[in-house]
Amino acid sequence: MGPQDGRWENGGSMGRRMLGMGETTIDEVTVRAVKGRKGLRRITWRLGLGDGTTVQCRTEGRCSAAELRERARRQAERRLAEHLGTWSDVTPDSPMAAYCLSRAIEDIEAAATAPDGSEALRPRSVYYLRRAMRLFAEVAGDRSIEACANPVICERLLCEVATRHGRATARHVKSALNRYVFAPLVRREVIKANPCLAPMALPAVNKARTNLEHGLSVGEDVRLRFLDWLFALDVSGIGRQGRFDADLRRRGWQCVIDMSALQATCGLRIGECVGLDARDVVRRRGHVLVTIEPGKAKTRRGRTVPVTDGRTAEMLLGRVEGLDPDAPVFPIASDPRTRWSDGDLAKRTRRLYDRAADELDVPELRKVSTHVWRATLTTTWKTRGMSASTVAALLGHTPDTSERYYTDGVDMGELLKALDERKGDAEPEIIKFRTA
Repeated sequence: MGPQDGRWENGGSMGRRMLGMGETTIDEVTVRAVKGRKGLRRITWRLGLGDGTTVQCRTEGRCSAAELRERARRQAERRLAEHLGTWSDVTPDSPMAAYCLSRAIEDIEAAATAPDGSEALRPRSVYYLRRAMRLFAEVAGDRSIEACANPVICERLLCEVATRHGRATARHVKSALNRYVFAPLVRREVIKANPCLAPMALPAVNKARTNLEHGLSVGEDVRLRFLDWLFALDVSGIGRQGRFDADLRRRGWQCVIDMSALQATCGLRIGECVGLDARDVVRRRGHVLVTIEPGKAKTRRGRTVPVTDGRTAEMLLGRVEGLDPDAPVFPIASDPRTRWSDGDLAKRTRRLYDRAADELDVPELRKVSTHVWRATLTTTWKTRGMSASTVAALLGHTPDTSERYYTDGVDMGELLKALDERKGDAEPEIIKFRTA
């Protein structure tokens, strides 16, 4: 079957052709046997919804190829009728809140699983998209879809979201509305224009939970258990996967484990760990210190933090031994001179924390990011009597650290005293690096 009016989904002449209303590819695709399941056959096909979009569907059964195609046709009829029936009730006068809480959330959940069974949207993404729909429904009240599609009213509602929950949340709600609410409504000609495509002046409200003693801290006991768990992990059982051999995968995961240990020990941001060079690890009076240069800190404020866990300190010394001064402490497995990308590292860290949540029976670790250790250490250090200014400066938040490091006797005194009663302002002993 040729292309409809010469149109193809990717704009070229060799891509998948666009499908009209109710048109399918059932007769064009191949029926395949499912490996490992005797007698089971599968057909993966596409259905046109008439609004320029298609959905990919799958039909399975222990039957002949002809019967399987007939089942697929009946499935396509039901799917199309369901689609048209859902939209038949959507008009400009329909309540926006009801639409967000029903149809939009259904679309989000449908996008969570790809046709081949792989996750197209991560569970965490689905959670925040659902939350975005609920937040907008809350401020939309009894307004209609047509009213909320008015750019002025839409901006006013998003400003209300920003006032209640912060500008970052409002921006996420706007992005979710653009994709799962207004874009489909425009395609189905329920509304004429997408208000989220226009720039909006959202109030600069920061509603992040800055009170680190409440909500974000998981407790010192969990932090210590997490460190024990990390150092007990054994990567020797990791095998080959696809084009990545076992050794590369083991080195990669060991790097993620070591980086997580440093974060849980010192409260460094993940970007600061990635930016560490071998020269940034120093020793002073028997203590291992990690220096964050101003250009590598999120707040552009340099500081040096003691490594208070002996196992973490030993791990760092082992990592920098024999490295060039400017070599990264935590490189990717395939190249010792290349640093991790944010996306790949975030995915691996998420998997590590999810596993820790299950094995340590601490479900809160599934809901937090690596930032949780900064909050936990803040609570711990304050509980032990450290001043707020010292704690903030060690985490890179105090303004007066912008032009100096947090390493002299006065600044480091409180924390170093907790580690060792010895004091002094002697120059730090630099770990010997290979220069050749």
